[in-house]
Amino acid sequence: LKNMEVIHHHLEILNNFSKITQTQYMVGKASQPDVLKIQVELGLMNNELLEADQKLAVNVALLNILMNKAVNSPIYFPEEIQKDSLKFELGKLQEMAKESRPQIKAWHYQLERNTAQVNFAKWNYTPDFMLKLGRVTSPDGFRGWDFEVQASIPLWFWQKENYLLKMAQREKENIQAMLNSAENMVALGVQDTYIKLKTKERIFELYKNSILPQARQSLQAATLSYQTEKVDFLTLLESERTLKEIELGYYQ
Repeated sequence: LKNMEVIHHHLEILNNFSKITQTQYMVGKASQPDVLKIQVELGLMNNELLEADQKLAVNVALLNILMNKAVNSPIYFPEEIQKDSLKFELGKLQEMAKESRPQIKAWHYQLERNTAQVNFAKWNYTPDFMLKLGRVTSPDGFRGWDFEVQASIPLWFWQKENYLLKMAQREKENIQAMLNSAENMVALGVQDTYIKLKTKERIFELYKNSILPQARQSLQAATLSYQTEKVDFLTLLESERTLKEIELGYYQ
């Protein structure tokens, strides 16, 4: 829609150029090629408007299909889309993205499960201790207490690692590596998008506060200069074309 608004606006500018050129031609300050050139520019601009209208109709039909509506259903567009700034810093966005990714959640679950397996393997790796406490009696009566400690030592106790523990630890390392890789890829994707959005914000502000106002001032100055014969007609047209490209870039 903004594309069509810009084209409509520049049709008005060219129509104004046509009136100025006709007036300049009548008083001998403009040549006939200038008069013909503006008519060609008007024809090209009208053709551009028709193509933009055709693209809009196709896009509306496609959008209706996506919304499960009839292709000729009307769509109501907002008058103006307000630009919003990013509300979170890069680090916070990366953490939010990691927390919301099902793949990363799955890796975390597997890591927790494997950590439990490693701990279980370590417990099997250690000796089992048993404590006994009993009364010591004799025909003469109670003589005291008997305290006994027993230890059940597995055959692999003196080895550096048992097989189950070694395999569990290796699997844990692999899962941790996969989790780190997945988190790094998510962080990279968020960072790439974040940088692009920040760049777009700076470009938008540059267009809004500098490039666009200067282009409009340049067109106004060129129009006045053409009427006073300080610039030629091609310079005037170039100012209009430059403004149109800048306005289209601004709304994109």
